[in-house]
Amino acid sequence: MSLINVVVANSNYLAGTALKHLIEQLPDFKLIAWVEHQEMLFEKLKLNEVDLLVIDFTSEGFNTGSIQWAKRNFQKMKVLSIAPTFQKDIVLSSFKAGAQSYILNDCGKDEIVEALYKTAEGQDFLCGKVLHELQVGSCANIAPVNVSCEGINLTDRELDIVKLIAEGNSNKQIADILCLSTHTINTHRKNIMNKLGVNNTAGLVMYAVKENLLGPNKFLFSSLN
Repeated sequence: MSLINVVVANSNYLAGTALKHLIEQLPDFKLIAWVEHQEMLFEKLKLNEVDLLVIDFTSEGFNTGSIQWAKRNFQKMKVLSIAPTFQKDIVLSSFKAGAQSYILNDCGKDEIVEALYKTAEGQDFLCGKVLHELQVGSCANIAPVNVSCEGINLTDRELDIVKLIAEGNSNKQIADILCLSTHTINTHRKNIMNKLGVNNTAGLVMYAVKENLLGPNKFLFSSLN
């Protein structure tokens, strides 16, 4: 199995050092570089085949344009945003720029490791603290990611699938739970996203949160610490 090549983009010395040290301890990952400004990030991405970008685009020297450029030029590369604080507009701008996942600096080690692995595998990931804030937020705050506050005509089957997606199940796991084929789940998922006007799992989970499809202890991909 080939190693997962990672670039850390973070101008905060303590956060960058901690991420560097953590990633270097993981046997399945190879740290290509830790960069502290956008120009260095672009240079490293051009010169190396990078599988995962871990970026704090709120730190000095980076912005949402850093993610947009990276995704536009390296579409197969996955992006994990990690930031010091929770603000809904920052979370949403991260997703709009092309990030798959979003966690906070003060997440525990296990949750950060889980985020690294799942994002590298192509799964979207939101840490428990972010999901908690989204759960207690209003519908008006969710609307900017195009999850309509108007009624959406989803079938009972589609609602079941949204709930299972929001709880962190893969398409194969959902297919097994519902005794359907993976192809059928893929088709349902595309239809659901078209109905909701979203283009990623983050949009689906926000709809699930808004519609109270999740139980009080159910969070996307990870539970609260």
